[in-house]
Amino acid sequence: MIKKDQLSWESFIQHSDLNISKLPIRSNEFNRLIYHTNNFFVIAGYGAFNPGYVMLVSKKLIPSFANILSENLEEFLWLKNFTKKILNEVFENTSSLIFEHGMCACLGGLDRAHLHFLSCKNVNEDNIRNAINLTLSRRRTGIKSCTFEGVQYNNIEDIDVLLHNMNDKSKVKIEGSQYRFEDLKSKYSITDYPLNLIELIKKNNPYIYFESNISKYSFITLEHIDTQFGREVSFNVEYHNEGLIKDFMKNNGIKINEDFKFFWRWQDFYFEKNILETINKIALHLNSNYLDHYSNEHDFQSFN
Repeated sequence: MIKKDQLSWESFIQHSDLNISKLPIRSNEFNRLIYHTNNFFVIAGYGAFNPGYVMLVSKKLIPSFANILSENLEEFLWLKNFTKKILNEVFENTSSLIFEHGMCACLGGLDRAHLHFLSCKNVNEDNIRNAINLTLSRRRTGIKSCTFEGVQYNNIEDIDVLLHNMNDKSKVKIEGSQYRFEDLKSKYSITDYPLNLIELIKKNNPYIYFESNISKYSFITLEHIDTQFGREVSFNVEYHNEGLIKDFMKNNGIKINEDFKFFWRWQDFYFEKNILETINKIALHLNSNYLDHYSNEHDFQSFN
């Protein structure tokens, strides 16, 4: 069975009407296109727990931006910087957390290279560090296996349940150790992203690129971490205490979180209201301020 490509350029250009007088009133699979250039396009992303969540996607089917052609690098970096600029202008008092799960073979047909931009208000050193450590801890990252009463557990969900319910951890033999932020660093600098990652293609090595406005907490890691790590970290940055989470639930009409769903997991919550707000605000802002100015930049096109 062939999975549908959820990030198909052909589907987005076919089903997105970039008409400023016909802004979408409902979101669906392929009507979330906001703008595009010769080789890349930007859409509003599913699972928008904040307004101002977009993804920069490759028109060509490549598994990561480490696979980008050198002749497309200038265009990619221009669009990346332009997107960050526009989000900061439209969604005031926010900064973008930017991340890619390269060569991750994501669920839902998202094997095509895509870079996330998530607008957050509460970005500071303490919140980022705590959010990363909380995310690593919840995922038990760094723990390879646990043995209890002669039975070895290798599945991360089994390990989590075992450790969560075990009062006396001395009865459990743990292989590996719980990772913290300091364990994620690699030799790869975000400054040279993405061309400095080309050597990873031959090894088929997944990576995570994470950029914030705080250089200390921007990194590239080669550690094997399950998908949506960047989304979970971003949610934990923004909603870093119980009061903020309660307000978030109230504002989004979530009375109770059933079935152990995660607010940051796009398959669990789409947040259509935020998707539409993202499309509409960016479309109006571009149409009023930038469309003519940038029309010659890499054949940039948006709502007109």
